[in-house]
Amino acid sequence: MIQKVFFKLKERFVGMGLYNIITLSLTICMLIAILVLGIVLHIGKNALPDQLMAGRWSKEGDVAQVSCFYSKEAYVTEDSIGQMRYNLERKMQEQALVPNTDTARLYIDAYSAEGNITIQSDKKSIEANVIGIGGDFFLFHPVELLSGMYFSGNDLMQDSVLLDEEAAWQLFGSNDIAGKTVTIYGMPYRVAGVYSREQGDLETMAGSKDTTIYMSYSALASLNGCNITCYEVVMPNPVEGFALDNISEVNVSSEENVKMVENSNRFSYISLYNIWTERASRSMKTDDIVFPFWENLARVKEESLMEVALWQICMICILAIYWSVRLMIFIIKHKPNAQTFVKIWEYCIEKLRLWHKKAKEKKAARKEKELNTYIEF
Repeated sequence: MIQKVFFKLKERFVGMGLYNIITLSLTICMLIAILVLGIVLHIGKNALPDQLMAGRWSKEGDVAQVSCFYSKEAYVTEDSIGQMRYNLERKMQEQALVPNTDTARLYIDAYSAEGNITIQSDKKSIEANVIGIGGDFFLFHPVELLSGMYFSGNDLMQDSVLLDEEAAWQLFGSNDIAGKTVTIYGMPYRVAGVYSREQGDLETMAGSKDTTIYMSYSALASLNGCNITCYEVVMPNPVEGFALDNISEVNVSSEENVKMVENSNRFSYISLYNIWTERASRSMKTDDIVFPFWENLARVKEESLMEVALWQICMICILAIYWSVRLMIFIIKHKPNAQTFVKIWEYCIEKLRLWHKKAKEKKAARKEKELNTYIEF
């Protein structure tokens, strides 16, 4: 069977001529390249869990994830977040957006701030970066736990910390330390768990190179008075841009002190094209907004996927233009009438029908063979 197909293909290639053989070969290679680039894009879009909260929250595609990054001059506090929540809930009520059930939540959000602290155990004291979190932060950022459990910014007691593996080994010589106590500026905190901090060249460049722990924002603010620099929300998005527009309207800071991103569609072709057109301005830093490491990683991913998408689109355009020209030359040269196109269409449909029929027959024969084998057994 394989030899028969091979000889048929060989006969057809011999009769095509060198130019057509080269053209067809290049076309097939470009189609394969387009497919491979599409796979790379798909994998890249799903490589960062921090950007996929909307998909985890709803499989229907009717919600969007929006992130707001603030400069320290914005002076965003928990009171500011409370005001944003109140205004957002009012706007959704005015637009007749209500939960499906009494216990369902219409939106979820989280906020965070960064700083530096000294953390102590009975054995040792170390310096560490700290991320103060509020709301459902670990739903947005599901770091890999090695032991223990997450805590929530909504917990009644705000005395929990999550250590990375490096801090756990330096302070206790183990990563199985859930429930132990550490001291931060004289105050005791319970270790909720230990997580694995992502490490690599990109992570280091993004700002995740040093020991980092998580604690509640309220506790961190009481220690160093830091302001919130990141607010994230997943909310209904019945039409494109709805969520981003509403968050822009309830935003509590001036425009120059905030950068907003709709994470849900940041890797779409249109968004990647916009990045290409704005590449000059993206490379110029004209504000005081410092992105957290997860946003820096996402921006690097945007740059790399932008290049992949551009190559893919260029190849598609080249193939479309070339074969359109070939078709026009064929039409001008042979001047086929409408009946010719009808015959070509009918021929393709007939071939497709025969292929489908043979596939069904093979499937039926395979099932019958399996059934006979079962009966004989």
